[in-house]
Amino acid sequence: MSDSPAKKSLRPEEPAPHTSQVPTGSFECPICARDFAGSGVSEGTFQETGALHLAFMESSIDGIVIMDGASGGVVEANAAFAEMLGYSMEELRRLHVWDWDAQWSKDELRLIIANTGFSNQRFETRHRRKDGQILDVEISATKIQWLDKLFVFCVVKDISQQKLQQQRLQQELTLWQLLMERSKGGIAVIDGETLKVLDVNPAFAEMLGYEPGEMLGMHPWEWDACRSRAQIESRAFSSQVSYEEYFFETIMKRKDGTLRNVEVNSLPMMVGDRKHVFCLCRDITERCEANKALLAREQDFRSLAENAPDAIVRYDRQLRRLYINPVLERLLGQDKATLLGKPFENHAPVDMTAYQDALEKTFQTGLQQVTEVQYPLPDGTLGWFHARFEPEFAEDATVKSVMGIVRDITELVEQRELAQHLAFTDMLTGLPNRALFEKRFKEAAAEAKSTDCPFALLMLDLDHFKDVNDSLGHNCGDELLRQVTARLSHCVNECDTIARMGGDEFAILLAESRGSDEAGQVADLILSTLAQPFFIESQELFISGSIGIAFFPHDSANLDELFTYADTAMYSAKHKGRNNFQCYDQELTRHVSAKLSLGASLRYACVNHELQLYYQPKVQLKDGRVVGVEALLRWWHPVLGMLTPDRFISIAEETGLIVEIGEWVLKTACQAAVDFNRNATAPFKVAVNLSCRQFLQNDLAATIEAILKTTGCRGEWLECEITESLMIEDNPQVAKTLEALRSLGITIAIDDFGTGYSALNYLSRFPIDVLKIDRSFINHIDTDPCKVGLVKVFIALGTNLEMQIVAEGVETVSESASLQKLGCGLAQGYLFGKPQPFKALMATLSL
Repeated sequence: MSDSPAKKSLRPEEPAPHTSQVPTGSFECPICARDFAGSGVSEGTFQETGALHLAFMESSIDGIVIMDGASGGVVEANAAFAEMLGYSMEELRRLHVWDWDAQWSKDELRLIIANTGFSNQRFETRHRRKDGQILDVEISATKIQWLDKLFVFCVVKDISQQKLQQQRLQQELTLWQLLMERSKGGIAVIDGETLKVLDVNPAFAEMLGYEPGEMLGMHPWEWDACRSRAQIESRAFSSQVSYEEYFFETIMKRKDGTLRNVEVNSLPMMVGDRKHVFCLCRDITERCEANKALLAREQDFRSLAENAPDAIVRYDRQLRRLYINPVLERLLGQDKATLLGKPFENHAPVDMTAYQDALEKTFQTGLQQVTEVQYPLPDGTLGWFHARFEPEFAEDATVKSVMGIVRDITELVEQRELAQHLAFTDMLTGLPNRALFEKRFKEAAAEAKSTDCPFALLMLDLDHFKDVNDSLGHNCGDELLRQVTARLSHCVNECDTIARMGGDEFAILLAESRGSDEAGQVADLILSTLAQPFFIESQELFISGSIGIAFFPHDSANLDELFTYADTAMYSAKHKGRNNFQCYDQELTRHVSAKLSLGASLRYACVNHELQLYYQPKVQLKDGRVVGVEALLRWWHPVLGMLTPDRFISIAEETGLIVEIGEWVLKTACQAAVDFNRNATAPFKVAVNLSCRQFLQNDLAATIEAILKTTGCRGEWLECEITESLMIEDNPQVAKTLEALRSLGITIAIDDFGTGYSALNYLSRFPIDVLKIDRSFINHIDTDPCKVGLVKVFIALGTNLEMQIVAEGVETVSESASLQKLGCGLAQGYLFGKPQPFKALMATLSL
């Protein structure tokens, strides 16, 4: 790069009154647009400075690009920017900013460059990689002056992942909000790093006498009257490190200054990539006041205990009950006479070990102990209880008894379980969501590795589900998904996992699958089950599915790769007609990669002049005179050579490029028609194929009319070919567009007539001028009586409807003679001439 600015001797003529600070990773590189002439700085020193700046650029972890301030072209860029956009350095230097910016037009970008000042400007935009992928980026731009030219210096940071994480965080916060609204207890969501309140539910705000909005941004130490800020931060941060749920009681100060005792269950959680603390709070002021009185005045113990809201029990060192209050009697469904003096094993909690360990530890250590256990209730159900054991000391400081305070936390546990359920369950179907599916996958992978037993991943996508939503509404679509879920559950074993991945896509983990045969049997069962009718809102619906199968670890031991492979196989099933399953193999990936590569190259085919039209003669059978041509598209791929439309038209349809390519074909064909008819004595028609997607444009007729005017082509010189399938589209736009084309003098032809759909009912309803009989009916017509009969019917039909008949694919003299006998007027095929470029064909015509 001997001509690059970084290595030239830089001698600006005028000092510029600014210094641009350019971010380069973890430091800033000053780029000074000043005149060093006469300053005592040698030319060599300045060259060293330029080299230093170039080194700064290459060491930056962010992309850096320098553009010409006048043209917007790339002057220099670092490797990070080239890698970000997927171009080589040589490719970049041939580009302009509008070649990769996906947000603004060329004119807008010119204006932005012109308005860029000498001070640093920061903004966000979107860049398009060479492979078509769109990136969100943040740009710091500065205008600099070198010699007598202006340049724009840009530092580009890829923020795509940051944007994606923001979206995911919003989804997770929505789930939290649902829990917040349903909870009757106080809930506060606190940022794990700043300990600022992110959200509170109405119950928590009411508990402390605030409006919910007032509490946003507050810190726990602003209402906690028991613990200092340091204590709160220490406990909060330590629990986040261990992800340990902890339970405590504190005193909270209300807005009006009054105090409330509050019981807090703190659960550290990750929401997206940020740590949060989820606090479930319960006002226990009344209970605390009762307990204080109970402990402070032994003589009033029984009267206070009798009225305490919690269950209370006292144990001696032999773990026998010395006292129980009425609440505990009611909870256990037994009276005091039955319970007192008996060991706690009688009417013990379900988790007796945890309960006994906490009780015994209180006797041993003289310290308070807490535990949570399930307890059988009189009605046969199980409730959750929080038990706190308080030591009671004798005069010699030994623990003489332990008082247990038992509180019903069933509702709190249910809230925790609801939070867990929301985090791992699809709300519509009740199936596991992606998060739970990934957890199950890891468990299955660990099991498979230890037992050397593979398993299968099935990806199921419902065929044409969008049609159900569009025609019957989303409520009907939701009910269909629920019914599909019910049917799928009968197709797999209990050890298998079905998850809804989103929309109408399901993932199925066959944990005990031994190979493709067994997985295929399950896939067949699913497809046959889905084939049965669904009944929704008194309507009978039919739906099918496409299934892709990948195997662990044969195809991959990585979940993301396995998902990709199963998805690839599933789309292969769709391309093979839907309602079937396909197992993944590496050829599918190669096919998809080749298709993606071809699609990327196709985007530049028009720009790089790689497309070309070939023309095949259409002759009059009675005298062999050439009366027109059909324009056939060819793509001269720089690597693969000449490609026919069957290799790339479907890709153009999928990507929407067919509209741009179609306009190019129409314009080129019209220009050729003008040349063909320059000395013609009768209209010489050029036929052009229109695709369904191109045809259904609202402005197709206007587009063609504009092309006719631009090229000077007359409508009578152009023939537009459509397919039978387009005619049966229940779309009023079809007839409207055909009439508009007819009004321009354009001839309308049906291509490949007789194949696919039957459009006979539509022939009289649309302005059709020409029937082109498909080559499959023409081949061997001279020896096949059945084909003779069919072609005879086609010719009679077209003649009665006053349409011209064209036979396609005529290759032998005998076929031509047979068609002439049947009354066919026009034909095309290799017998009369292969498709040729314009100049080659013109050289053979006598017009």
